[in-house]
Amino acid sequence: MRSVRQLPTRRQAFATGVVIACSCSPTPAAEVVVAPWPGDSSVRLVVLRTDEPIGWDDAHRLVELAEVSWAVPTDEATRAFVAEVTNTLGPWECVGPWIGVLRSGGGGPITGGWISMATGRDVVSPPWSSDAPVGAAPLRWAVALDGRDGLLATWIELLPDAEAGPGSFGLVALAPADAADCDGDGIADAIETHWLGNEPCDPSCPADLDGSDRVDGADLGAWLATVGHDCPPEVPCPGDLDGDGSISGADLGLLLAAWGPCD
Repeated sequence: MRSVRQLPTRRQAFATGVVIACSCSPTPAAEVVVAPWPGDSSVRLVVLRTDEPIGWDDAHRLVELAEVSWAVPTDEATRAFVAEVTNTLGPWECVGPWIGVLRSGGGGPITGGWISMATGRDVVSPPWSSDAPVGAAPLRWAVALDGRDGLLATWIELLPDAEAGPGSFGLVALAPADAADCDGDGIADAIETHWLGNEPCDPSCPADLDGSDRVDGADLGAWLATVGHDCPPEVPCPGDLDGDGSISGADLGLLLAAWGPCD
């Protein structure tokens, strides 16, 4: 059983459009940062950071559970963008997040044979850090951002099992921009559930807009900030408690009727 450092829930919106959430979870305490992906409005970059190292297989399972795909930068501009967003989570010390590039062993120099888990295609001439690659060619390796230079702009190869090496404290992925996000915080419901251990929009207490397990002044304030907004078709709005597609006085009545602890 991994120990979990209990963290208070906090959310912060940055001027760049990045959203960060922090929560305690049944897995090592985690943080998530989300940002629009350059040139493609259909997806968003998502970076996960944990308090304890996770192995490649753990990271791959988390990608599948959260219904996201690996983010693999293919040029200097996208690598720099991923590094910029990743650095908003603070220093990564030696090893940055898993990138989603795997080498399954075999002959030949270790500079070849790398496969993108996002596309299944070869990754040619990845931007290695100055002292990499150093691993034995027949072994199975994966790629993470190198956290040693503070810029996180180069890649470092690692044994994919955290117990066999330093592991990584996170991963980078792409989430569909239209993924279900019932509380409208910019973080897909599947990510909140499987990475942060949250239960967004508990159907038993829909008026609990801030996830505090009670309906109180904070929820009223959050609701008032959305009054008059129309919900896009087939996209739920947190304040639309009666589901009629708009946020109005009828929803306020439901919020007040639910005032107090959630059952």
